[in-house]
Amino acid sequence: MAVGPLKTVPIFKETVWGGDRLRAVCGKKLPDGMKVGESWELSVRGRDTNRIATGRHAGRRLDEIFAEAPEECFGERIDPSQRFPLLVKFLDARERLSIQVHPDDRQAMLFGSGDSGKWEAWVILEADEGARLYRGLREGTTRRDFQAALEAGHPQDCLWQVEATAGDVIDLPPGTPHAIGGGFVLAEIQQNSDLTYRVYDWGRVGLDGQPRELHLEQALEVLDFSASGTGLVRPDSSPESGFSRESLISSPFFGIERLRLTESTDWPEALGTFEVLMVIAGEGRLSQSHDEMALGLGDTVFLPADRDGLRLDVQRPMTLLRAFPVYQESNR
Repeated sequence: MAVGPLKTVPIFKETVWGGDRLRAVCGKKLPDGMKVGESWELSVRGRDTNRIATGRHAGRRLDEIFAEAPEECFGERIDPSQRFPLLVKFLDARERLSIQVHPDDRQAMLFGSGDSGKWEAWVILEADEGARLYRGLREGTTRRDFQAALEAGHPQDCLWQVEATAGDVIDLPPGTPHAIGGGFVLAEIQQNSDLTYRVYDWGRVGLDGQPRELHLEQALEVLDFSASGTGLVRPDSSPESGFSRESLISSPFFGIERLRLTESTDWPEALGTFEVLMVIAGEGRLSQSHDEMALGLGDTVFLPADRDGLRLDVQRPMTLLRAFPVYQESNR
């Protein structure tokens, strides 16, 4: 079965901190009146599994295609019977998110969550002037210091505050306390997990009018008190014919690159596994054999491991995020 590139239909998530900026920044057709905080662009999580937007597979679920053509989709390096490794989103943080922390795989298993740990990364797409992120403990902060700040109602004083701007990249290993301040639109690439331990929620209520649940006991157990620093990444850039490539993140679970293309090009070398492309600027056409699709702002595409003959024709200069899983022996 020839799979070809698969453009996904986003899954919108309403949140207390969301808004409507994904319409302007990412070209999304949002439901009227819905405070959309997250657009799940590539997800394989039961009912939260994307469908395919265009082409001969339009309307089908990603997991159906994966089950029919596992080797073509994943190559030989990932066991298709295991959990799909990535979850890819756009976020609109109109208001600040809770201060939170995520466990690693071992901790998630010990707590019996049924989910994996979560390593994640942010790529800032738009930021209001003066908007801030919270990431990592200030040096020397102890558990006692953090608990005292929690009890006093200002745990953010224990965290580094980063005045981030469009284009910035933030790395967030498990155990790192963090929060997105209000005024950001960003792309988030992470392990395929929805496991979050909420530490502090600024005294607000949820969409149902009730205070949102906190998870202090679990959070304090997984919080890494050596997780200091802003997490700002300095990309490594390598100009190539027709495009430039920046290596943004190289974690134990996934890699992220930013590609800037001004000319049409055959796709870069295959990685032996699948890729996910997120269009954050420009437009073009992606083609492979008899499959062809238009690409524009906010589109997300699954590229199967088998992609001989893949070509991208650039119509307006494009910027893409390219995410891919990192092979783990434990995934076999």
